[in-house]
Amino acid sequence: VAGGRDAGGAVDRRAREGKIVAVSDVALLKRLHACGEWFRWLALACRVQDPLHPMVPTRSRRVVLLDATHVKEPGVTGARWRIHYAFDMARLECAELKVTDETIGETFKNFSVQSGVVYMADRGYWQNQGIQYLRSRGAHALVRMGSQKRTILDSEGRPFNLQSRLRTLK
Repeated sequence: VAGGRDAGGAVDRRAREGKIVAVSDVALLKRLHACGEWFRWLALACRVQDPLHPMVPTRSRRVVLLDATHVKEPGVTGARWRIHYAFDMARLECAELKVTDETIGETFKNFSVQSGVVYMADRGYWQNQGIQYLRSRGAHALVRMGSQKRTILDSEGRPFNLQSRLRTLK
């Protein structure tokens, strides 16, 4: 599931080849899900070991990372789901988890949104409707822009010329 691209059981194959465990990708996902508190402890331990380089400034806005990945049941006719995941950087824990069928794409609308929070996501979330959803709830978006040309809208819903605006900055 790393990077959201587990094609044909690559995760369970890697786990088997690495002599970690020999189970299906769904079984491995269930085991990883049960390790949530251990992963949190591990992340906190890494953070404590290097106090000069904290992972998140403690006095900044709350930052929540968003992503989604596919999970496929084993077998030829296995069902496919999409897992939508929100990770709270300050608390180093899952803020929200939603499982949908594969037709539900990446959008900020899949998550409960809190005012003042910065939601950071990859280019799959670069959609005007989703960003407007965040803004209408007082939240902020930090999204990697995709390579395809899209119209960016300002807070009034009018086209916003990013390149022209960037040229005015010093």
